Amino acid sequence: MPQHGFLRNNVWKVGKVFDEMEEAGCNFTLALKDVVNGRGSSSSCLWSKEKETEMGIDCTVTLRVRVAKDQLKCDLIIRNTGSSCFPCQALFHTYFKIAGRKALDKKVCHVKGLGGYSVEDKITGESYIQSESEVVHVDREVDRIYCPPTTITQKECDSDVIVNGVSSSSLKVQICTGTDGSKVDLKANAMIMLDDDDDNETKKEPLPVSVVVWNPYVDKAKAMSDFGDDQYHDMICVEPLLTHNPTIQAQQQIMFSQILTSNYGDY
Repeated sequence: MPQHGFLRNNVWKVGKVFDEMEEAGCNFTLALKDVVNGRGSSSSCLWSKEKETEMGIDCTVTLRVRVAKDQLKCDLIIRNTGSSCFPCQALFHTYFKIAGRKALDKKVCHVKGLGGYSVEDKITGESYIQSESEVVHVDREVDRIYCPPTTITQKECDSDVIVNGVSSSSLKVQICTGTDGSKVDLKANAMIMLDDDDDNETKKEPLPVSVVVWNPYVDKAKAMSDFGDDQYHDMICVEPLLTHNPTIQAQQQIMFSQILTSNYGDY
């Protein structure tokens, strides 16, 4: 399968739209039968037409977007509508614009909240634990995966991202984006919905959320055909992702949520 999968380069159907006093939003849906691009060129690929028929692979994905005065909420719901299980990988590929072209200025552009996370550096090959006292900033090409600690204390569980009474190993970081002190709070969590045949209820099991931090820096930016040679000064990419590619059983679903809030106060 091509990098980044098939959700980003196929035509989605527009669903329910609402526009209220405090919030407006829309749902978008993509069914596997409508996927034309990015399914993989080999018949052995899980998402190929051959595997869809042979193994009963099928899914429907819904993206629910809600916009408020100072907040953007996105829910990605992946439903296994087939007869076989499959692993899934999903990221919110979020770029943050940095004011004044100062993405390389640590005082202006950095990410807080990843202390204690295990780090996989895709550039150097290093693995380490992120220091509690250090922020993440851009001083060279950055392409790192930050995975949450295996043990989350009650204090670290974020009550603001409890979904229907169920907490999770949620992500809570802050991205500093401007010389004027502007910041964005990012919260993300994920739940797998489990049917309980005994009481005919749906149970929710939390899934850990990791995050990718990315900036191409000088050489990588010049080598990319869809990225300006000096645009690395303008951005930092902070991408929540589902940890360890969870498996969705037949007729189950995963809900992966991100909330972005503009914030001019202290962290």
